Amino acid sequence: MLIVMEKNIIGERLKIERERKHLSKRKLAEMSGVSRTYIMMIEKGQRAGRTSADMVAKLAKALDVSPGYLMGSEEEDSKTAAQRTIGEIREMLRTVEKSEKEAIPTETRLLPVLGHVPCSPPIEVDQQPEGEYEIPKSWLGEYQETQGLYILVASGDSLIGDGIADGTKMIVNPGDRDLVEGKIYIVLVENKSCAKKLIRRNGRVILVSSNPDCPDIIPDGQVQIQGRVIHSWREH
Repeated sequence: MLIVMEKNIIGERLKIERERKHLSKRKLAEMSGVSRTYIMMIEKGQRAGRTSADMVAKLAKALDVSPGYLMGSEEEDSKTAAQRTIGEIREMLRTVEKSEKEAIPTETRLLPVLGHVPCSPPIEVDQQPEGEYEIPKSWLGEYQETQGLYILVASGDSLIGDGIADGTKMIVNPGDRDLVEGKIYIVLVENKSCAKKLIRRNGRVILVSSNPDCPDIIPDGQVQIQGRVIHSWREH
C-alpha cells in the first residue's frame, strides 16, 4: 500500500523531526531499518509522493511521532506514535490516497533504484535495492512494458559530454546486451562495474569517456555488458 500526496509533506516533516532530534540520515536508518538512500529520497521528494505504510510506520516509531503527523493528516502528540497498528496506518493511507487520487499520473511506472555506479575506472560495486522511483512511462519509449528495468545513479564526470554528470540517474535495460558503438552501457570488467560508452577497435572493446580530462580505458580482462542505458536525467 502506497501513500499518495500532492506535496512532499512526508519529506518535509521527516526532515524537520530528524534535525530536531539531531539525527543524521545514517543514524535514522539504523534506528528505523529504512535505508539511508530511501530516507534521502523521501526528504528530497524523489519518491514522487509515494511511500509505503510499513516505511511510514518504521520512520514514525524511530522519530517518536505519529504516522498521521508525518503524513500531514494530524497534529497529535508525539507519544501516540507507538499506539497505532499497521492496519490503522494503512486505513489512513487509503483515505489520503482516495482524496488525492486525481493527482496521480496515470502513465507512470515504478522502477527499483539499485545504488550508484562509477563512470570512471571500474570498481567493485554492491548493487542492492535502495527503494523505488516513479517515472513517466514516456521516458521508456519502446521499452514501456519491458520487465527488469532498473535505475542506477552515476558517480563521476567522465561521461559529462553525453549529459551524464555526477548524480545523474540512468535507466538500464539489462536485456539489451548487444554492443552498438556509441551507446552507453553498464559493464563488468573482472567483477568491477562502471558506466561507459563502448566501441570496438582491432577486436578489442574500449571504454570511452566523453570528458577530455578522463582518458579512455582499454581493459585487459573480458568486458561483460550488463545492460544498456536507455534514458538519463538529472534533477536540479
